[in-house]
Amino acid sequence: MEREQANKIDVRANSVDGSAAKVLADVDKGVQVHIVMVANGSDRPVRDVAVNVVAIQTDRSIRHERLANVYGEMVASPIGVNLGSYFREPGVAETFVFQANADTMPVLKSGHTAGFVWGFTLARYPEIAPTARFTDDAGLHWQINCDLHLEKLAERDW
Repeated sequence: MEREQANKIDVRANSVDGSAAKVLADVDKGVQVHIVMVANGSDRPVRDVAVNVVAIQTDRSIRHERLANVYGEMVASPIGVNLGSYFREPGVAETFVFQANADTMPVLKSGHTAGFVWGFTLARYPEIAPTARFTDDAGLHWQINCDLHLEKLAERDW
């Protein structure tokens, strides 16, 4: 029963224009960077949502681990950066709207999706291994990855 809310959190990686997401300069318009989306399909909010990635360079010899540079919200709207319709019903565009230069979203409301973005370009870092952490409405700490492996944590260090 304690996993009920955590089981309704979904995580997916995609790409987005880095300058539109405010992690690259305007001159880099069109350069794709990694975005990890965290969807809250539960009936209650989750708190302190953060995503950490290991970004892996093309030759796989260099790996960088880092929390997100910025976060925003994915909305059904004609503004922002269109990422398709993964978390919404077919025919509805998912758009990233910047919110803050921070690595942790204080509250992710029920039915909403957050987007976490890094300056890691797909050209230089084609692969990432993301892990999301959040605290549920009962104060329990959780970790989940893109394979949807969910793990309860005793405490959080990020």
